Amino acid sequence: LHSSPTRRSSDLEGILRDAVHALKYEDTQELAQPLGERLFAAIEALNWTFDILIPVPLHMLRLRDRGYNQSQRMGAVLAALAQVPLNEEALQRQRHTRPQVGLNQQERRSNVEGAFIADANILHNRKVLLLDDVQTSGATFQSCANAILTANASAVYGLSVTRAVLK
Repeated sequence: LHSSPTRRSSDLEGILRDAVHALKYEDTQELAQPLGERLFAAIEALNWTFDILIPVPLHMLRLRDRGYNQSQRMGAVLAALAQVPLNEEALQRQRHTRPQVGLNQQERRSNVEGAFIADANILHNRKVLLLDDVQTSGATFQSCANAILTANASAVYGLSVTRAVLK
């Protein structure tokens, strides 16, 4: 995502982190609109083309607790602007995983390895944009991409609103 010339990059990253946190943990769902618009600006700047948009799925237990998937909410905005279908059925989280927060890179990779399954009937020969709110180690994106490519998608792009630094 691009920063405004009047703001330092670190200031903007802090604002984006705060917005994602509010959307994810404070039920501030109206933030999905401006975040989805920023994501659309990013894919336009990158000139990415894709056939289908898939938000990283939550496990049904986490979805029940939170009440919504924040990546799906932003994805709905992005999909409408990009005029591509958003599909929540093509990729499923097949087992509950613990939150990635506080895990090191190896623990993150192990935590999500094999956690996702994709539907080849939907994804065969499709170019997929995978959307998540935050990327840290890339373990979730990698696990999702592995499942999507196993389902014979032709390409997978990964996009997140912000990136966290793994300490």
